[in-house]
Amino acid sequence: DKTQLIDSYTKGEADNLLNNKANQSTQYIITEIDQLISQIEVGYIDLNGYMTLGTSQTITANKTFNNACRFVSSIDGISTVTGSALAKSDADDTVVLLGARGSKPLSEFASRSIDDSNYVKKTGQELQIIHGVLRRDDEELSMSEDEEDYLTRGEIFNTFVSRYDNQTLYGTKTFNANANAASFAKTGKDDTSVILAGGGDQLLSSFGGVNVYVDEALLVAAVLSEFPELYAYIHERELKPIVD
Repeated sequence: DKTQLIDSYTKGEADNLLNNKANQSTQYIITEIDQLISQIEVGYIDLNGYMTLGTSQTITANKTFNNACRFVSSIDGISTVTGSALAKSDADDTVVLLGARGSKPLSEFASRSIDDSNYVKKTGQELQIIHGVLRRDDEELSMSEDEEDYLTRGEIFNTFVSRYDNQTLYGTKTFNANANAASFAKTGKDDTSVILAGGGDQLLSSFGGVNVYVDEALLVAAVLSEFPELYAYIHERELKPIVD
């Protein structure tokens, strides 16, 4: 029974509710609603004032980033930022920008106030002391990384024999193979002495006359016996008989 409803509106209350619902400041007719819905469906939105993800664009206004700005390359060319100038907040042209968002004053570069004590200088400092291990890994014969017995240039000149320079050897040198040279000279000696095989020397005058023994068989082999004059000359010069 409809008369038994507790929560009900009178006809006047119902009319007022309907009037309030219909009295709106902004209203669309059905054709306008359909047009708005169609624009949303086809993506008809003006994006000329926005940056897109996959196209190259030119920004003509200043952009301020309140947080650190990082450009990560996932597509070739997208990570490159090109502009007439790059500026950092609260900075001027007296500083340079570093790769990890830091900055450094130009004066540090101009005055050479950078701490380079741990680096080897190419010029400007003759004496440089290396306290660590120096390893040469770009040469065919490289020192071990644990090798500490390095030779300076002066030590090499005073220890090893040079192929081109005149040097004096103070120690005994032994050659296990033949030693070929244009000449051999002994210190303090001249051409009036000869060098002996054992390392000594002797004056030429100490040898006296040189005795020559000629074998008759050798003369026969050399056909000298057929020349009496030459045979007689040799026999006259030789004090000892040619044939014993």
